[in-house]
Amino acid sequence: MRVMLALACGALALPAPRPPAPQIALESHFAPHVDRTDRGVFVRYELHVANRDTSAVRLHALAVRDASTGATLLDIAGDQLRTALAVGQRGCNAAEGLVSPGGECAVYVDANVTGRAPRALRNSIAFVAGRVGGQADLDLPVPHDATPVLGPPLGRGTWVAVHHPGWARGHRRVFYAAARGNVLPGRFAIDFVKVSPEGAVSCGDPDWPSDAFGYGDSVLAVADGRIAAVRDGVAESKTIRGNPAHDPNTAPGNYVVLALARGKFATYEHLRPGSIRVREGDRVRRGAILGELGFTGDSTGPHLHFHVSDSAAPLGGEGMPFLFDSFTLLGDYPDIARLGQGYWHELPAKTVRRVGPGVNSVLSFVAPASADSASRTFACAVRAS
Repeated sequence: MRVMLALACGALALPAPRPPAPQIALESHFAPHVDRTDRGVFVRYELHVANRDTSAVRLHALAVRDASTGATLLDIAGDQLRTALAVGQRGCNAAEGLVSPGGECAVYVDANVTGRAPRALRNSIAFVAGRVGGQADLDLPVPHDATPVLGPPLGRGTWVAVHHPGWARGHRRVFYAAARGNVLPGRFAIDFVKVSPEGAVSCGDPDWPSDAFGYGDSVLAVADGRIAAVRDGVAESKTIRGNPAHDPNTAPGNYVVLALARGKFATYEHLRPGSIRVREGDRVRRGAILGELGFTGDSTGPHLHFHVSDSAAPLGGEGMPFLFDSFTLLGDYPDIARLGQGYWHELPAKTVRRVGPGVNSVLSFVAPASADSASRTFACAVRAS
């Protein structure tokens, strides 16, 4: 009887319970937006991976697919995934791809699109916690609202559209605290730097802002609209190397914000002190001169910072994509460290329409004659005369 009881008990023995799957939440604070550039079409947004478990989680891979067709837009793992993680977030070790218990990592998604832009995306994050692996999925709709098509923000000359989604401290990767939470106003921002036909950024003393090509050039209204915000009175550093650090309030320097249609705003930063010609509430027409390119605020050299967002506060909104109705594409800088040190990579000049400048594209705008008359093609040549 004892033997039979033992056998009966053995027959009832249950397998060891599996450890629970790690508790990972995947969400997005900003809908994927389509960015059409002279270098191709991309979908840009951020995924936030929150670890609600009691042990650390290592992120393993990210796949982004068209939710309708299953076509893969992005598939990254290892070093590529770690490079796409936000640096400095609470509980996020970007270098190791680790999310601490209670921590969160943001993943910058920049997916190339071939063919028609998808209506929705399926995002899948694979991860490991201890010996237990798992996957978190999130479907996101892709809004197909009208992207603003704008006129030129600057006059004639050769301009480098300086931006890159992968730069660790580039516009694309710097969140700011706002009343609505953390926002990314520079998600699609561009710094426009003027160069000479030989690729130089200045003549005379390279440490003098006024010797930079483009310094004092007219900054133009990209559309008919109302002036939503203006700031003047921020002083310029006398030298580029002597420009001090700035807090978030003074980082944009002097600026103008132009209200566009559908609740969007065009922001122009780093304008020359005393050059701003408009006041808050003014109505302007496309091509009107708003001020002059300068060297105020957090800047490594004279340039125009330009972005579109959903807020009149320069650092208070979510950055939105924008297009220019046309510009002439001249080439690009494959290595932006060469900017100011030599000629760019030249391409056959062609006019492109209803796209934005790609990464470090070199281009020229066709601007109104009124802007040309107020622009200084070569600043120090004018000063020397």
